[in-house]
Amino acid sequence: MQLPSPEQVADVAEVFRLLGEPNRLRIVLACLETDRTVGEIGEALGLSQSLTSHHLRLLRTARILRAVRHGRHVAYAIDDDHVRDVLSSMLAHFTEPHERAREPGSGRGTGAMASVDVEAVKCACEDCVCVVPLAKAVSRDGKAFCCDECADGHPHHAGCDHAGCACHG
Repeated sequence: MQLPSPEQVADVAEVFRLLGEPNRLRIVLACLETDRTVGEIGEALGLSQSLTSHHLRLLRTARILRAVRHGRHVAYAIDDDHVRDVLSSMLAHFTEPHERAREPGSGRGTGAMASVDVEAVKCACEDCVCVVPLAKAVSRDGKAFCCDECADGHPHHAGCDHAGCACHG
């Protein structure tokens, strides 16, 4: 197998970053087996229509989901079998029993990630003092940042708007 180009790696990393946001992943999983409308997705997941639509726009742009017209209604479906296969395989991986799924006496869950004990990380921006929950961190080049501005190196201004950070003014 030939190694992918840096651009291809960046594209794949962006898809995984998008799917790293729990609501987006839940939306994609809701569409895994059947087409669903914005209303159906929002109701099933307890999300507002505007938030659902926002996530759907990002997922369509990344070619993870596609819009399918059913008369006057638009539903969303997995874009192709590659996406479906990757997600189905990942679900199978994390729902099957694993030998090291739980450390004895750890009191943690039984999933494959149960022994991971990183809940928050310091922003990788040199000027920032933020500590951000790992689930909300922006990941770029293997580093975790508190926001897109820090991840992008503050190209448009001296810092973002988080209170308490040296780079945030």
